[in-house]
Amino acid sequence: MRIGIEFLASLAVLILVQAGTAEAQASDQSGLCSGKTTGAAPAVRVAACTALINSGKYSGKNMAILYNNRCSWNATVASDPAINDCSQAIRMDPGYARPYYNRSLAYYNKKGL
Repeated sequence: MRIGIEFLASLAVLILVQAGTAEAQASDQSGLCSGKTTGAAPAVRVAACTALINSGKYSGKNMAILYNNRCSWNATVASDPAINDCSQAIRMDPGYARPYYNRSLAYYNKKGL
């Protein structure tokens, strides 16, 4: 009986540690995607935004923000994906102004003006 209780206690601790780790990873990705975490390369930020978009945890305005953030990190590196992401953000929330601006920057960078 004692082994069963110790096993269950260990299992509970393991579950809590894993949940905390997953939450910390999501927090790290959120900071990278939003720009709150400094010093990361644009490709790392794009990957963080992609992970958050693919997580299935976001919808509506929050998903539009994620697409806009990924657009802004891509704007100076890869214009076509940036334009697509900003267009998706606009479709999701036409009243959200930032993706319009970021999309214009991506077009500007694409044309090399």
